[in-house]
Amino acid sequence: MDGFPAFAPELALSNDGAPEGAHHRLDEMQAKSFWFRARNRLIQDLVRRYFADARNVLEIGCGTGFVLSGIREVLPEAQLVASEAYSHGLPYAAKRVSPPCEFLQMDARAVPFSGEFDLVGAFDVLEHIDEDGAVLGEARRALRAGGGLLITVPQHRWLWSRFDEESFHRRRYSPGQLAHVLRRQGFQVLRETSFVFFLLPLMIMQRLGAGRRRGYDPAREFALPAVVEKSFEALLDLERLLIRMRVRLPIGGSQVVVAKKDGSG
Repeated sequence: MDGFPAFAPELALSNDGAPEGAHHRLDEMQAKSFWFRARNRLIQDLVRRYFADARNVLEIGCGTGFVLSGIREVLPEAQLVASEAYSHGLPYAAKRVSPPCEFLQMDARAVPFSGEFDLVGAFDVLEHIDEDGAVLGEARRALRAGGGLLITVPQHRWLWSRFDEESFHRRRYSPGQLAHVLRRQGFQVLRETSFVFFLLPLMIMQRLGAGRRRGYDPAREFALPAVVEKSFEALLDLERLLIRMRVRLPIGGSQVVVAKKDGSG
């Protein structure tokens, strides 16, 4: 479809995982947003720390390719595979991610690979899918024995708000919940920590007020004055440095988990 291999064409143009036109808005927003930039640097740090030798990498739900372009900077020679359920996200990713990279449309619950990858990533994807355990099982099957998994998800059920509803989220994860599911799927959890720790009080205030505003647009959370952007980004970079020092942040708006497939194949 549109020049890309399609393994689940019934989901390519419309599904219940994201709002209409989401990728166009993301493409305009991500590079300008402190949160997306800071999250990318955190992911890059973790790839350097745990998966510096990865040669074959799959991203599930690549969106516009913003995260994968950051991984490319860390792994300049790796073979990348960018997958997305919505086919209209792939042209953005193809423009952003440099080769060698393959782009394909697929259902994360039916990954068309087995024993192929050194690293699989899913960045703020699982919360959009009812069958998150099935996605993790498919990620495990796609990995080689000893391969790694890197995941970010929104955290804390008590933070559920209109933002989550407008973003087509199915859940927010409790601390330890994702790690528990991963262990049941045959993964060894190497690292689990919160982030967006210092900004959590402001996040709570914003989410509490969101439901009372007319014409609420979740994208407004990422449209901030430049001085506020810089200040917030500096705080997230401080968190990133603490995480690099092996500090486990106890609470935060998001969670990152690093895991490894056991050696049984």
